[in-house]
Amino acid sequence: MFGLDAPEGRATILVIDTRLNSFYFGQEGLVLIPIEHLSEEGIGIEFQRVLAENTVLDQEWIDFFNRSFALYWKRSLRLHAQAPDCWMPPRVQHVCIITEREKVNPFAQLFHRSSWSIEACDFRKESSSIEYATFQFFQAERLGLLRQILPSLVSNLSYFVTLSSAQLRYFYDGCQVSQRGDAAGFRALAEATKWISKCYHQRLRVPNLHLSGYIVIPGGLIMPSTEQGKLAALQQSWQEASKSVIDAHYDSHAKPSPSKGRAICDWLAEFRPPLLVVGKEGRTLWEPESPETFADLLIHLERVTEEAEGRVIDDLKVVAHHSQRFLASLRDLGGLVDPPHYITPGGLSYIHPKKKLVAYSIDDERNHLRLVEPSPPFERLLLGARTMHEWGHLAAESGWIGVMEETGGRYEELRAELAKLMEAFYLEASGPVRAATAAEFEHLRATSKTGSPGESLVKKMIVRSEDFQANLLAKRYLSTAEMETYIRNNVYSLATESETNGVYARLLRYAYQYQYLRLSLVADPVAFFVKSSWFAEQYLQTGVVSEGQMEQLLNLVGEICDCYVIDESKFDFSMLEPSEYRVF
Repeated sequence: MFGLDAPEGRATILVIDTRLNSFYFGQEGLVLIPIEHLSEEGIGIEFQRVLAENTVLDQEWIDFFNRSFALYWKRSLRLHAQAPDCWMPPRVQHVCIITEREKVNPFAQLFHRSSWSIEACDFRKESSSIEYATFQFFQAERLGLLRQILPSLVSNLSYFVTLSSAQLRYFYDGCQVSQRGDAAGFRALAEATKWISKCYHQRLRVPNLHLSGYIVIPGGLIMPSTEQGKLAALQQSWQEASKSVIDAHYDSHAKPSPSKGRAICDWLAEFRPPLLVVGKEGRTLWEPESPETFADLLIHLERVTEEAEGRVIDDLKVVAHHSQRFLASLRDLGGLVDPPHYITPGGLSYIHPKKKLVAYSIDDERNHLRLVEPSPPFERLLLGARTMHEWGHLAAESGWIGVMEETGGRYEELRAELAKLMEAFYLEASGPVRAATAAEFEHLRATSKTGSPGESLVKKMIVRSEDFQANLLAKRYLSTAEMETYIRNNVYSLATESETNGVYARLLRYAYQYQYLRLSLVADPVAFFVKSSWFAEQYLQTGVVSEGQMEQLLNLVGEICDCYVIDESKFDFSMLEPSEYRVF
C-alpha cells in the first residue's frame, strides 16, 4: 500500500485536478507547489506545465528549483544517516513561493507545521547559485521545525562542515548576488563559512584528539571558544537583516485609516451580520442585538491601518456569509443547542461560549495583527473553513451528526476491534520495540478503567472524533479552496509534536488525522501522508508496525469514521447555491 520501494519523481505522473487551481494560484503574491506534486526529484512533469501556464514561474525557474531540490534531498539523506540526532531525513512540504515580496511576510509558515516559505528570486540564475538555493530548503525546514529565526540558523551551521571548498565558493557566490530582503544576513553567513567550515562536529567531523578550549553549540558544531565573538557577530547580522525585512513588511502597510475604523462600523450597522466582534479576553465589542453601539469598538479601532480596515471588513463578510448560509439551511433553528460549557474560545473564529454566534476577534494574543496588516495568504480561506467548522461542532453537539441508531452496533464492534488491534501491535512487535514502549503500555493499562491499554488508546482517539464530524458537515458548505486549506492545515507530521505523547498514542492519532484527507481532493492520500510526515522512517523502518498492519489500521479507523453520518432531516441543503463562494 505504501509503495516504499516504488520509484518516485518525474516518472510518476499525476493528473492535474483543475478544481484546485484557485487553491494553488489564488493567493496574491504567492504560488503554491503542493505536497502531492513534489517528489525527491522536484516538481512533477504535469504540474510543471500548469505552473508555466498559470504563473510567472517559467521553465528555466522550474529547472533551477528541481536541481536544487534534488540536491537537498540527496544531502539530507546523507546528513541524517551520519548524524540522525542533528538532522532529520528529507521530506516534502507545501512550498509557498513568494513572487511579490511586499505582499507576504517571508518568515510566515502559511500552513500549520507543513509548509516552507521561499522567495522566487532564490531560484533565478542571476540572483542565486545552486548551492545557495539548496541551502534555502534546509533553512526553511529548520525554521518550520523551530519557528525561531536565530536558533534555526545556528542549528544549521554544521551543514557547511560537509561542503567542499568548491561548494562553499558557489554558496558564497550565490549570497553575493542574492536579491532577498535579508540578503545582508546571507552575505554575513557566506563570510562566516570561512571559519565554520574549519570547525569539528560531534558526528560529521569528529576530532581525533580531545580538544580543549572548544564549545559545542546547538546542532552539534564544535567550535573554538575563541570564535564565539564571530558567532555572536553572525547572529547579530542575521537578526538585523531579518528584522529589517519584518519591519519593512509592516511599515509598507502602516498607513493609518482616515476613518479610524468607522468604515468597519458603518458596514456592521448596514448589514447587521449574525456574528460577534470581540476584543481582549473575549470581551464583546459589537453584537447584532445592539447594531448601533460602537463606542468600545471604535476605541479598539483607533489605530487600525488603512489596509487592515479593508481586511477586517472582508473577514467579517466571510464569517457572515458562512453563518447566514448555515443558519438558513437549518430546518429547525430552535433545535440547535446552546454552546457546551467546556468550549474553548480562540483561533481565527469561534463559537462564543455564551451566545449562539461565531465570534471574530480583532485584539487577542494571536490575532492582534488583524489591525495592522492585510490578510496573509490562505488565512481568509482558513477563516471561512474555521467558521463552518465551529458551526459543525455545534451541530454535532445538537445530535445532528454522529453515530446514528442504524450504525451504533457496528460502531461499538469496530471500537473493540481497534482496541484489540492496538494491543496486538505491541504484543507482536520485536523485543526492542516492546522494550522501548513498555512504559507507555503499562501507563495505559494502569489508567484504564478496564485495564485495557487498547481501550485507553481508542478513547483518546474518539475524543477527537467530533472534529471529523464537524468537517463532514463543513464540506457541504465550503468552497474547494477553503476545504483544502483547512485539511492541509490539519494533516502534518507529529514527529516534533509534544501534545501527543507515546509511540502508540501518536500512531493512532496519525491514523485518525489521515482520515481528513478523504475529505480533500488529494488524489493519492497515502503518498501525500508518507512523504510529508516522516511516518515511514519513524514507524515502518523501525518495525513498530509493518506496511500491512498500517494498512489494516487505516482501514479500520476509516470504517469508524464511516459510522459518523449527518442527519439529513435537520438540514435543507437544496438551498445552498451550486456555485462556489468566492472570498476574493
